[in-house]
Amino acid sequence: MFVVLCAAVAGVSIPQNGDVRLMDGSSLRGRVEVYNSSRGVWGTVCYNTATAEQNWERGAARAICRQLGWADAVTVASVSQLK
Repeated sequence: MFVVLCAAVAGVSIPQNGDVRLMDGSSLRGRVEVYNSSRGVWGTVCYNTATAEQNWERGAARAICRQLGWADAVTVASVSQLK
């Protein structure tokens, strides 16, 4: 077994537990992923269009957008609607 500890490069951020990012889109839109530091992996936040109003409120999307440095969420959509 190998254990490697890498040094951070200046200007490159190391993800922390609970960090969010947008994938398969752009810096403004994409599939939401959350970082799990105990496993060292990013996981997709599930979105079920049949129950979207119950499980994924605009407030949650607004919080994610603000965490990413944007002013507000414009819309919440399924991944298939992004393409």
